[in-house]
Amino acid sequence: MKKVFFIAMITIGAFTTVNAQSTQFSVTGGYVNGNAKVEGFGESESDAQGGLYLGFAANFSLAEKSSIYTELAYMNIDDTNFIQLPVLFKYEFADNLSFLVGPQFTYTAEESFEELSNFSLGLSVGLGYDFTEKLYGLARYTQQLNNYYTGSFDIDATINFFNVGIGYRF
Repeated sequence: MKKVFFIAMITIGAFTTVNAQSTQFSVTGGYVNGNAKVEGFGESESDAQGGLYLGFAANFSLAEKSSIYTELAYMNIDDTNFIQLPVLFKYEFADNLSFLVGPQFTYTAEESFEELSNFSLGLSVGLGYDFTEKLYGLARYTQQLNNYYTGSFDIDATINFFNVGIGYRF
């Protein structure tokens, strides 16, 4: 967990230092769906559960229509706690409508079994819409790229996420 917060602080600090004049901060929250899938020994099992997330976000302007959007969010799905840290390239391709893509780091804040990792790396793709200057909406899908299972058997364990929420800029 210390690694996630360390990465978050370095990311936010680096972008704030480079581009402090055009940085916007916000609070975010919404619905998240996690789809856990385990494949191994010729079998496949999956289970989808929903929950809520709440966090803080920062948008660092790069140019007139492009920026870096990052968020540090706590989420709870079926009594399991996660920390999400997406770092996304954001491009406004139409009035108030933007496309987001980039990596997302997820940390499972629960004690896990010996052969399971608490950390995952995913690729996020999403859309954002600015309702007003202060209020915006986001929807993104994250496909996990690494395997939670770290043991010696040929098992693949992943959790993919779908987030839908709103944000309020300060």
